[in-house]
Amino acid sequence: MVVARQGPLYYWPPVLCKCGNKAVWWTSWSDENPSQRFLNCFCDMSTRGVCNFWRWIDPPPSPFMQELLVDLRDTIRALKRENRELERSSVLDVAEDQRGLVDAIGAQMVAVVTTKDEENSELRCSINSLEKGIWMFKFLMVTCVVVVLVMAWVNWK
Repeated sequence: MVVARQGPLYYWPPVLCKCGNKAVWWTSWSDENPSQRFLNCFCDMSTRGVCNFWRWIDPPPSPFMQELLVDLRDTIRALKRENRELERSSVLDVAEDQRGLVDAIGAQMVAVVTTKDEENSELRCSINSLEKGIWMFKFLMVTCVVVVLVMAWVNWK
């Protein structure tokens, strides 16, 4: 990737602007001056023209090179745009696949929960039946004990 701007400390020897600061190194990607580097005062960018220092570093390209560089710049921009769109669409495709997977798992979970609810209902019925049987068994045991005690009491007299 070609850097569009180099900060004041990224080139040597330093070039000072009119206000005494190290100038910032830029690269132009306009149609008229593709890939031409130039120096500019940072104050011009932040305070709108205090120093007015500005100077080309590179000579202007030939018409052929200018056209070639503009075409290459446009091709790179188009490819980057296409790459972003492909990444976005692939993310959406993955999300759609995941949504389908989540829906399938959700359907399976609903089926399992329904099955377990039916099994729980059957188990509750069995438990109720067993509790009735236990109650009946206790009743019969108490009745038998009472009968035996009554018979023992009657025979005791």
